[in-house]
Amino acid sequence: RKPQKAFTAIMQEPREPYMQFIDRLRMALEKQVDSVEAREILLLKLAVENANADCKRVLQALPNSRPTLIEMVEACNCIGTMDHKFEAMAAAFAAMNPPPTCFNCGKPG
Repeated sequence: RKPQKAFTAIMQEPREPYMQFIDRLRMALEKQVDSVEAREILLLKLAVENANADCKRVLQALPNSRPTLIEMVEACNCIGTMDHKFEAMAAAFAAMNPPPTCFNCGKPG
C-alpha cells in the first residue's frame, strides 16, 4: 500500500480539470480529517490555494468573496474553451494598448 499524500500537498496539475482536482482533494480529506465541518472548511480553502494558475486567476476574480464550491467549479469549467481563450487574449491586448490621449488637454480618453 502506498503512503497517503498529505491533503495540503495536493495541487491541481496545469491541464487537470478542476473537478478532477476537487475529487482528489475531497478523497484525501475524507481519509485524513475526521470532522465533517473541518473537511468542508479545508476543501473550500485548498480549492483556491492549491488550484493551478489559470483557475486561481478566475477564482480570485469572482464577485462573491466567499464562493461556494459549485460557483468555483462552474467558473473553472470555462478554462480552456475558445471563449475563455478569446477573453484572455482580449484582456492582454487591452492591457497592451493604452487609451489614446486627447490632443487638446493631453489626458487619456
